[in-house]
Amino acid sequence: MPTPTYYHFQQHFNVPARKAFEWCTTYTPGDHALMGEKDVSRKIENITDRTIILTDTFNIGADNQIEKQKLV
Repeated sequence: MPTPTYYHFQQHFNVPARKAFEWCTTYTPGDHALMGEKDVSRKIENITDRTIILTDTFNIGADNQIEKQKLV
């Protein structure tokens, strides 16, 4: 049975929280190069104005893929 894991962290910025969130969650196709992979795609799904889901799909062979989701 899956067990949820909860975590919390704080980081202080010298900008309003909204501006920091927008900066941290504005992704472009060029960001794929930062992942260090050639065969990767990213889907960005806006859940609310404060929550997004990033789905990264890595092609690792002929018909093999790994999909990773991140809640931001």
